[in-house]
Amino acid sequence: MITRFATGCVAPRLAFPRDPASIADAAERVASLGREAGCPEAEAFRLQVCLAEVLNNLYEHGAVDVAVPGRDWVELQARFNTGSWRITLLENSNRMAQLPDPRLPEADAESGRGLFILDAWLHRMQVRRPGRRNCWILENHF
Repeated sequence: MITRFATGCVAPRLAFPRDPASIADAAERVASLGREAGCPEAEAFRLQVCLAEVLNNLYEHGAVDVAVPGRDWVELQARFNTGSWRITLLENSNRMAQLPDPRLPEADAESGRGLFILDAWLHRMQVRRPGRRNCWILENHF
């Protein structure tokens, strides 16, 4: 569902399966919505990379009880305003997401750069825990 406000804000709500195969599609769909809402191409690319990184972390490091129906989906709301965007991700999880301080890994490490990229590219990233869900908030201004 996409809501259009009088102020020009576009706020679609989407849900994606908790499946690594959905990461690229989810990130591209949201970046495409950003382009439609007026994000410049470079900012849509930034949005796509940041969202793909967070979704990958949810799939790789999340603790979810998939035996409970409906717990294997990630809900997403994207808000696009003139000069900014905000992505809210809700995931059902058995534990609180822990964010280490972003730091560069060893030069030969094959992973570990994602939070560093997010920290460098986003205006704000926050994780909260309302009930048994983790709420990730990504914001950027351009």
